[in-house]
Amino acid sequence: MTNLEIETFLTICWHKSISKAAEALYISQSSLSTRLKKLEQEIGCQLVARRNGARSLELTPEGAKFYEYACQYRELTRQMLAVSHSKGPEQLRISVVNSIGTFLFPPVYGQFLRQYPQYRLEIQEADNVPALANKKMNSGLVDLMFHSDIQPSETLHIFPVFSEPMVLICSTDSPYPELVNREELLIDREIFTKWSDTQYEWHQNMFGQDTRPLVHLEIMSNFRIFTSQPNCWAIVPLSVAEGIADNASIKICRTEFKIPKRVTYCVATQAARTMPSTQAFLACLHEELEKKPPYQLDILY
Repeated sequence: MTNLEIETFLTICWHKSISKAAEALYISQSSLSTRLKKLEQEIGCQLVARRNGARSLELTPEGAKFYEYACQYRELTRQMLAVSHSKGPEQLRISVVNSIGTFLFPPVYGQFLRQYPQYRLEIQEADNVPALANKKMNSGLVDLMFHSDIQPSETLHIFPVFSEPMVLICSTDSPYPELVNREELLIDREIFTKWSDTQYEWHQNMFGQDTRPLVHLEIMSNFRIFTSQPNCWAIVPLSVAEGIADNASIKICRTEFKIPKRVTYCVATQAARTMPSTQAFLACLHEELEKKPPYQLDILY
């Protein structure tokens, strides 16, 4: 059993997909499957249930138990490797959802590294499933997490950081006016993303539970491609809208119907709450958020 095989297994668990895990590791699906099969042979049992037609992978009972041990092993390995660097810079491990990490946090990262050169950053993409995201934190793999979907936890410190409006974006040649009402939207041309449980419930109440979007999208870099198609539209946080509507093909519209704001939370381990690096990062975040005009977001801490 090697570190490579364990990291491969953990990546599969986090992405719940062979193809996405292979993409994250920059290897082919066949190579990833070979690593997993070799690990299962060494353990002597099946770790991942493979079901034809299933949208995501599931762990077997043995796989779920092995996942806990693998997380502990990964953290112990990190701590052992850190012994030789104990006199070096302290590392802050941050997990953040893709949209926030892409469109809001880059200036924060830069500010933090400039003001506090004694620290290093490890930035991970947060799991879209709150339970899995919390599990990574409780396993000691992350110090701070920024997420719009949270699961209450007795072992983690959770508090709201900011909220921002949700807006409608579409291609400039779409027929939608600057102020859009519900009846004007072509439901079968929606580009849908689940931003939070609150937003998902609102969407079902507004458009119906049986509606089928044209595209269900989780990859932020592809938003511009799909929303620039004729008559396509999407409801997104304002930071995402302003990040991708930077050319003549995308426009931002107001809506006559009210859309709940997206609230972003910070989740910290008990140990990370008092770490100087944590306090420094939150101070930089607050400083950068204060630069935003009031219509863009509300600071909540």
